[in-house]
Amino acid sequence: MLFAIHRPVARRCLAICLVLFPCALLAQTTPEYDSIWERVRYRHADLEVNQAYQSLQEVDSTEQGRLNADLRALGANVQASRVDGFSGRWGTVLLSRPLMPGNGVGNKISWNRSFKSVAQEKEAVLTAFTDFLGQYKEQLHLDPSEFGAEHKVTFYRDRELVRIYIPRAIDGIPVRHSNINAAVNNGNLVLFGAHFWGDVAPRAATISEAESQHILSEYLGESLRFDGFRHEARLEYIPMAKNRHTPNQHFGDGYDYRLCWVLAPEFSGEIPEWEALVDAENGEVLSFQDTSHYFAESLTVSGGVYPLTNDGVGPEGQEQDYPFPFLPVTTSTGRTLYTDGGGNISVCNNTTVIGTLAGRYVVINDVCGTFEESTDTNHLDLGFGDAPGDTDCVVAAGRSAGNTKSSRSAYYEINRIVEIGRGHLPDNDWVRSPLPVQVNIDDTCNATGGPGGLRFFKSGGGCNNTGEIAGVFDHEWGHGMDGADATPGISTPGEGIADLFAAIRLNTSCIGRNFRTINCSGFGDPCLDCTGVRDIDWGKRQSNSPHNVTWANDTCKPFGGGGPCGGSVHCEGQVYAEAVWDLWKRDLPAAFPELDERALHELTAHLIFQGSGGVGAAFQCNQGSGGCGANNGYLNYLAADDDDGNLDNGTPHMTAIFAAFDRHGIACDSLTVQNSGCANGPTAAPTVQAAATSLGAELTWNAVPNADTYRVYRSEGVDACALGKYLLTETAGTSFTDAELAPSMEYTYLVVPMGAGQACFGPSSGCVTVTPEGPEGLALGFVADLEITSGDGDIFLDNCEDAVISVSAFNLGNNALTNVRITEVRFPNQPDIVLNETLPKTVAASLTGDCTGAPVTLAFTASGLSFNAGLEVEIVAEADGVDGATGSYTFDKTQSNWETLPVATFDFETDMNGFQAISGTFTRSNAIDGAGGSEFYLASSANTHNVCDVAYSPLMELSSDSTLSIQTHFDIEEFGQGWWDRANLALVNATDASRSVIAPDGGRTYNASGQASSSFCNNGEDGFAAAMETWAESTFSAGALDSANQAGRQLYLELRYGTDGAAVGSGFRVDSISLTNVNVQVPEASSQSCCSFESLYATWPDVTILNMVSCVNLEQPVFKTPLVMSTTGH
Repeated sequence: MLFAIHRPVARRCLAICLVLFPCALLAQTTPEYDSIWERVRYRHADLEVNQAYQSLQEVDSTEQGRLNADLRALGANVQASRVDGFSGRWGTVLLSRPLMPGNGVGNKISWNRSFKSVAQEKEAVLTAFTDFLGQYKEQLHLDPSEFGAEHKVTFYRDRELVRIYIPRAIDGIPVRHSNINAAVNNGNLVLFGAHFWGDVAPRAATISEAESQHILSEYLGESLRFDGFRHEARLEYIPMAKNRHTPNQHFGDGYDYRLCWVLAPEFSGEIPEWEALVDAENGEVLSFQDTSHYFAESLTVSGGVYPLTNDGVGPEGQEQDYPFPFLPVTTSTGRTLYTDGGGNISVCNNTTVIGTLAGRYVVINDVCGTFEESTDTNHLDLGFGDAPGDTDCVVAAGRSAGNTKSSRSAYYEINRIVEIGRGHLPDNDWVRSPLPVQVNIDDTCNATGGPGGLRFFKSGGGCNNTGEIAGVFDHEWGHGMDGADATPGISTPGEGIADLFAAIRLNTSCIGRNFRTINCSGFGDPCLDCTGVRDIDWGKRQSNSPHNVTWANDTCKPFGGGGPCGGSVHCEGQVYAEAVWDLWKRDLPAAFPELDERALHELTAHLIFQGSGGVGAAFQCNQGSGGCGANNGYLNYLAADDDDGNLDNGTPHMTAIFAAFDRHGIACDSLTVQNSGCANGPTAAPTVQAAATSLGAELTWNAVPNADTYRVYRSEGVDACALGKYLLTETAGTSFTDAELAPSMEYTYLVVPMGAGQACFGPSSGCVTVTPEGPEGLALGFVADLEITSGDGDIFLDNCEDAVISVSAFNLGNNALTNVRITEVRFPNQPDIVLNETLPKTVAASLTGDCTGAPVTLAFTASGLSFNAGLEVEIVAEADGVDGATGSYTFDKTQSNWETLPVATFDFETDMNGFQAISGTFTRSNAIDGAGGSEFYLASSANTHNVCDVAYSPLMELSSDSTLSIQTHFDIEEFGQGWWDRANLALVNATDASRSVIAPDGGRTYNASGQASSSFCNNGEDGFAAAMETWAESTFSAGALDSANQAGRQLYLELRYGTDGAAVGSGFRVDSISLTNVNVQVPEASSQSCCSFESLYATWPDVTILNMVSCVNLEQPVFKTPLVMSTTGH
């Protein structure tokens, strides 16, 4: 998520990375700081609050009677629930209470209304839960007025599992770490708890934000001066240990809360994300810490990818030719299409196309340069490296500078784990949104990740390029998934769950093979055969012993802080990661020998994706009962495993889950350990038959007794059967048709029969493989041409003008197609358009194979067009014996005219003046005065990371002597060992979408150099930056505009503002834009409808000649048919 080189990398809740830095044991787990940083690094001892929730029996006897009565009033499990002795409130409540409709025990709820959206349904669930909390506020000792607004309700598949998260705020000020989490299984509330929820006395800051910054500056001293802040200062209540006593010493009075200013200073040339906590009442600096976590034949697109790592060992360590999914391909006319999951676009290429790595789900930014590859054939080959040892910025001859091994490998692998995430969490917005990824950052031995993006570093310092290692990709993606799940923010210790996401995808306990060329140190327990950063299988460590809470408490503190026991998150994360690895590889196989390895792999993946969503802290620092918190891993995995909304009677795989977590001291003995549920489920494996189809596969299998449904999984590539798989579908039938696959690529499928619950897995089919056939059938061309054949002679299609669309039909396959014809032409937005053709219209009697094409023209008369709204056309082609094809085409430049102006001025006083935001934000604003005292101006987004704000002017044509002037006012990130965020202007060719950056040569000129900015928006371009918060004019001469060469072309003036993931300012503002000697697109003066004399003649003589000539109020009449006068009549 961070995109600034050599700088801190964004908020704590977002930036996470693997273990890094060379050689010494300490250096492999925590960053090495210069002594100047060691001098100022500080964390108040009372910030370490080691929570250990207590059973009723452990609480002081004076409190037991009241607490017992509270639990009984709630209908909760008295023996299993746990109280936070520091707050006196319930940290874990286990119960089985119907909350929403479901199949849970005793659940008879039905909503008394229907919901128009999922959001409405989630709001109903939240209301039901908060009503429950309000009903029992005396027993829970919770004040509903402290429930924060940033709540979150998450639905999992079929709503069998629902998670609820409510943060805490006092008079709008957040309380750090304080929240309520809950799990609802089969409609029943089974688990909830309030965390760090002690009594907070509201108070006001007596020290201002500016004073807190001054205090920090004084604390750091003259030798450390910050350049700015990554985000605005904010107030938070910070929980601290009160008097360092145990819970029973002063029950309910163990937390102290300090109102603090949270500052995020930024230092030139520094990667760490420093955060300062300054007491807002007395000015005490409570903490100055680095909050980063260190890592330590249709058109097809394919290229070289490292499947697992870059060590050259085995096929998994060498580049393989893999398809590139969801990749944008842009034609010479500016039209963009995306490849499918198999890297295909089912059209025959009849133009030059350009591919970039700015995909639907993953957007690559390579510091080495721009990625742009083109072809005019039906295969866009992204290529391989020239030599096996090439790394970093080395590219093959003739390739673009950003076409590195890292770019290709990151794009492919991150797309695949995102795909797995979508399969398990189809309703999660994050896995369906574009994820920024930066590779080849000019640093070494590092990688970072979070919901806002991922970053990978070059080789050096004894480390290999982290952007060429799948385990590093998947680990960093795991941090993002952790931060974007049902419990917002990175859980602690976040490295554990990130390791698990990597392990479940790649089926290896060695996280990041070939991070170094030597085995990992293992925090004093060396790895036996792992060159990654960690091995989460304790059986492959020197001690051959499980790592537990006692080990973490004794071992991890020297390596840093942040974990549940106050030690390094990388060190403590092993406890959690090892427990779940044990569950997968040791305890589930032992307890359920009837389930094969592949079924257990997908069962574990199910538990990880759904169980981790409720985890805020994987465990508490309490050996033997470290999993008793409602926000801990153990109970949340049980909630994900349960099938009847009642944890008291056990869950289907409870014995294995308990054994795995208990081995590491992070289970909880509050519930009787028993397997219960999934009764009468499937016990036999289906037999699957797979047949290849055109770019797809047909799967069929036999019905299995007692199977309610079947889950179908897919993987591809080297050792595909062993990899984590994409959950394609869950179906009650016994067949599935897969599509959008790469021809000649072998795909692996797995079918698992399911019982009545989401975790009721039966034995899998085992892996079957299929290699899809090449494309076949009919397609219409990428592009269509439009020729205007009558009218006023300009480039714009106006109402009543005749036009002809030319398009080609293509045969995708090898067998001839017969009777190729156009059967339908639709104008969805202009139904009054008249098609001047008789359908079906023959294209060709026969089309031979191999993308042979035949052209066809379709004539029509325009009607119902409006200014610049465009014309959308859908054309349907058919041929005998194959599926038809539909082509959709959009033609802009409608119902318009040129207005020739000596000076065209855009002042934004009344509206946008024809400017429109193409991406991001550009809006009219009057937050400050405009240029020259005007009221309105155009403004980008403000104080927002990772944006690309783009606005276009109206369409225009320059003259050979055209000039430009513009007023600017901006606050953009300052210089910090380089320019990062920036704004600039460009001319965009409307015909082919090519973009030419223009630079002012008078007045206020660009000050930001063209070095790599790490913003996806205007990387490597010159522009405006820094704080220039006064209006000033920038002028562009005819030479600066390149007017002589641009004259006569259809152009847009583009405004562009880009930011990365670090420091950010209030944005870019423009006003009073003037262009000289220019044609500007304006609305056509005539009506949106046209008339014919034939239609008027039908009403003769009821209309006058004058009415006929005016053509029913047309300002500029256009007569489409000749006047025909009868020899009789008038």
